[in-house]
This record gives sequence, structure tokens and C-alpha cells, in this order.
Amino acid sequence: MIQLSVKDIDNITYLTNELSNFEKDKALRSGIKTAMNIFSRRGRINLSQRVGPYQSGNLIKSFQTKTKRNKLGGLAGFRTGRKAIGSKRGVGNHAHLVDKGTDSTKNRETLGDKSVKAGVSRGIMPGNNFWVDAFKSEENRVVEVLYKGVQRAVNRINARR
Repeated sequence: MIQLSVKDIDNITYLTNELSNFEKDKALRSGIKTAMNIFSRRGRINLSQRVGPYQSGNLIKSFQTKTKRNKLGGLAGFRTGRKAIGSKRGVGNHAHLVDKGTDSTKNRETLGDKSVKAGVSRGIMPGNNFWVDAFKSEENRVVEVLYKGVQRAVNRINARR
């Protein structure tokens, strides 16, 4: 999970000070959505560079961003699970294995043994750290994009008045 802390929160509250609660939430969610898209875009670029052209594309299709419904926050990650969402059903279930690898000696506490229920070993795959590197490289830029996204949404709301 990716968590960011905004140090200049006073600037964001100053921008949204004159707005009503509904408009304020809308402006903040817009900024959060643009910030989460930065992580998703960098993760896709890292993955396509490291895996190469010989892939099915399911993991790249599974990238998604969401803003939280009841709290202020956002999620950037992968579409997983058994529920069918359109034609993409659980296509990102293996994202953590591609990111961290399946070397059972390093990741025993998080991934367990590298065997399935039948007891058959599925092998060792080195991790390529596309998601961790996306966070490290874009961490500083995301805060700026968040601020600009909130500012753009506030200007849009004020122009409608």
C-alpha cells in the first residue's frame, strides 16, 4: 500500500477554504485521482520495459486507480479477485509475484512456500520491482501533481459560479 503525506497541507486548505463541503470533496478527489494516475502510469512503463514484448498484457490491463468513497484518499494497484469486471476477471492476481519474485527463501513470510496445494513446486522467479521503483521515482512529483489537480478543480468550480 502506498501512503503519502502532504507537508504543505495549509496551501490546499487555503485553496478550498471558500468552497462548500460537497465542492471541497470534489476538488480534493480530483487532485487525488490525478496523483494516483501518476503511479499507475509509471508502473505500466516500468513493467513493459522490464518484461518485454513477450507478454499477454493481462497484468498491464489490471492496473487501476480509485478514490475512496467515505474518506479522503486514493488507491493505486491491480484489479484482482474472482469477480468478473467486464471481460477482465482476476487478471492481476499474480502482480505481487512479478513484483517481488518467488524466491521462497527471501519471501517465506509473505509468500509462503513456492508450492501449490498439490505440493508441486512452481519454480523460482526473480522479482523485477516495477511497483516499488514506480513509487520511489514518482513520490516527489505526485505531491506537486496533487496540488495542481486540486488547484485546477477549484478554478473549474469557481468559473461555473
